Amino acid sequence: MFWKKKIEKKCNSCGKKIDENWNYCPFCGINLKNEQVPKINFKPFPGGFSISIISGPIQSTSLKGMQIEEKSIERKIPRKIKETKEPKLEIKTSSNQKIYIIHLPKDIKMNDIEITRLPNSIEIRAFYNDLQYFKIIEIPQNKRIIKKELSEGKLMLFVE
Repeated sequence: MFWKKKIEKKCNSCGKKIDENWNYCPFCGINLKNEQVPKINFKPFPGGFSISIISGPIQSTSLKGMQIEEKSIERKIPRKIKETKEPKLEIKTSSNQKIYIIHLPKDIKMNDIEITRLPNSIEIRAFYNDLQYFKIIEIPQNKRIIKKELSEGKLMLFVE
């Protein structure tokens, strides 16, 4: 009997181990399908800032006029990540809201979880020891997170 050796895929940009189904590297941001690194332009102005993200010759997204708050510029200390895992996701639906349940390690703390709202999705990064848990959940732009809870390693996001 012969066993087929599993070939580990690595990012061509940063060299980290990645899943073959990912479109973007969670470590360096490169588009794994066409390997273009997004160009990010940050321009501060009095009372706000402008961010332009260009990921190809045509696509461009721009956020303008947002007020800068002291809390929004705080950044977490970079961590040494040995492996990135995709957590299990459950979705429960009621008449007016959805509850997204992301399964993480039982003793993870809320300050080890980063939730970023993107135009049509939510990006979740959770850090536990030398592991990163990474999940992108598609959520329409007109929906918002109204409540977050963490209990026994289950991160619950209430969206309506």
